[in-house]
Amino acid sequence: MKSGRTGAIVLTVLCALGGAISLSNVPGDAPLAMAPVRIDINSASEAELRALPSIGPARARAIVEERASAGPFGSASDLQRVRGIGPRTVAEIEPWVTALQPLGPAPAEAPPEG
Repeated sequence: MKSGRTGAIVLTVLCALGGAISLSNVPGDAPLAMAPVRIDINSASEAELRALPSIGPARARAIVEERASAGPFGSASDLQRVRGIGPRTVAEIEPWVTALQPLGPAPAEAPPEG
């Protein structure tokens, strides 16, 4: 496969995954400059969390359970609320995560007039 097609395939996959991509003004075969794909720890599924370094099935499940019982995480550091996750694990995964705050409930619709 030619490198141009490979780059297009990689770009398509990254866009589908929601990665932030920055293209620079470079010749066709130059590598793309890319920002890391970040996983939102407040909405990620167990499967998505398992993609993080040092997060296996048990830790991913514990993160989802902690989030469900105690509410959203304010930052990556808040992952230390989860048993088995300490400062070293947080430091390892911090470049790969974000903690977006969930939106509040949608306002109720007014009943139709008439």
